[in-house]
Amino acid sequence: MPRKAPFFIQALRNVLNSKYGLNTLGRSGEKVYTGLDNHLQSCAESALKNGLAKLEKDSPNLKANSLEAGLIAIETYSGLVRAWVGGRNYQKNQFDHVYQANRQIGSTIKPFVYVTALDASLNNYKVATPITILSDKPLSIEQINQDAWTPKNYDGNFRGAVTLRYALERSLNIPAVYVTQKVTPSNVANTVHNFRIAKDPLAVPSIALGATESNLLSLTAAYAAIANGGIWIRPRLFISIANKDGDILATSNIEEERVADEPAVFVLTNLLQGVMERGTGRKAKALGLQLNVAGK
Repeated sequence: MPRKAPFFIQALRNVLNSKYGLNTLGRSGEKVYTGLDNHLQSCAESALKNGLAKLEKDSPNLKANSLEAGLIAIETYSGLVRAWVGGRNYQKNQFDHVYQANRQIGSTIKPFVYVTALDASLNNYKVATPITILSDKPLSIEQINQDAWTPKNYDGNFRGAVTLRYALERSLNIPAVYVTQKVTPSNVANTVHNFRIAKDPLAVPSIALGATESNLLSLTAAYAAIANGGIWIRPRLFISIANKDGDILATSNIEEERVADEPAVFVLTNLLQGVMERGTGRKAKALGLQLNVAGK
């Protein structure tokens, strides 16, 4: 019978091996306590498997079992991993899409662009609000190599002047670039770094559209920091290790850092609720989502 949560177990082994030496555990009846929730884990595995199958069925050009994905759920106030699925079949492919797959993050960066503008502690320009007017007009930026960069919206249209709320809800590219130029790419890069999305993001105009690499684990922890009022917490794969007598040998303590001011994050969360209600995330409602959620 397949082992429960095999990707998580392997990631946990890696952590324990690097911290304590895996060979020292288990021989004398030690137990490792984690935050993994069996029900959430089962839901996550089903969601990934069924979601990929539906995508393949709805796209004639895709072969069955040709897609891969990862899914992770983190408890925002503790950093504990509650569910972890690194791929659709561990027995066939052990590559873990939660932390081993580094990709350019695209529009998932936009909340961090806008929180840089909403938070006076993150930029030297001015504090934006949800009704701040942004430009959604053709834009050309000269780069270091003197080539012109002319970003476009996903639909190729321009809307003139839009509010910050509208721009984020519709995931418009031009306003995000406009904001980045105002608060400076350097400050956006600092925000990306402070939220631990990427270690050394390049402070270039295209960072506004996600021209930096990250993985699902880091990105989820960054979004968890938004849900946690601007406090980033390092993801935790275990709670404690005990010997056969129940004595605690080691614990994973909460490591946290404030990375954005709470009022700015409160506003950003409200904006991200609008994304799910009226913007690019509204189709989630058609899938049965009835909760009041924020997302991108």
